[in-house]
Amino acid sequence: MKDFGKQAYFLNIPSKFISKDGLSMWLLYSGNFATNWNGGEIIENPPGSHYGCVFQKIELVKW
Repeated sequence: MKDFGKQAYFLNIPSKFISKDGLSMWLLYSGNFATNWNGGEIIENPPGSHYGCVFQKIELVKW
């Protein structure tokens, strides 16, 4: 996601939140989500991002 987290900070994947098979995990981060900046609209990316602790599930697929 090339536009991930324009305002995201403190991204981490704690080992406690990685499944035993290593194929699913939780990304934790926060963001300073202003709705606009210098007249330009800022849209949360990925959806659900906000100012606070955000949990996004990641699932890896075997090829």
